[in-house]
Amino acid sequence: MGEQCLLDSFEQQFRAHYKKLRIIAIGIIGDDEVAKDLVQDFYAKCWQKRHELTFNVSFEAYASKAIRNACLNYLANQKREEERKASLPNVPDGLDEVALREKFYTVLYNALQEMPPQRRKILLLSVKEGMSYQQIAEHTGISINTVKFHMQAAYQYLREQGKDISLLTIVAFIGALPRF
Repeated sequence: MGEQCLLDSFEQQFRAHYKKLRIIAIGIIGDDEVAKDLVQDFYAKCWQKRHELTFNVSFEAYASKAIRNACLNYLANQKREEERKASLPNVPDGLDEVALREKFYTVLYNALQEMPPQRRKILLLSVKEGMSYQQIAEHTGISINTVKFHMQAAYQYLREQGKDISLLTIVAFIGALPRF
C-alpha cells in the first residue's frame, strides 16, 4: 500500500473513531483536555508504528482498549505523583525549600550520628554503597541475619526521627548525603 493510501486510510480511521475514543477517555478521566491529549497521543503512536501494526480485532476494538489502558495508566501515574508529593515534607510558611532541605539534612544527620556505629555503618553500606545484605555480611564479618536486624532497626529509628516523612524520602536523602 502506498504512503498516500496509508495516509488516507489513517485519516478515515481518525475521523471515524476520534469522537468515540474521546468520549471513552472523558468517561474515565473526567477531563476533556486530557482526553484529547490521550487520544491524539494514541493516533500519533499509531502513525509512528503504522508499518508494524497488525490487528487481530477491528481497529475500533483495538483503539478503544488502547484508550482505556492509556487512561488507566494516566490515572495510576497521577495517583503515584500525588502520593510522592504527599510523602514530601510540607514547607511551613516563611521557610523556603532550601532552608527546609537544610533542616531535614540536620535532623537526618543527627539521627545517623545517634545510631550505634555498627548500625550506621551497615545502613550506609546498603543505601550509599548499594551493597546487598549478603555483601554487607561478608564485608563486616557478621551474619546476614544480623545485617537484617540492624537494617530493620535503623529504618525504624529513622521513621521515628523523620515522623511524617516517608521512608523512601529518607533513603533518598541518605543516598545524597556527603560521605562522612
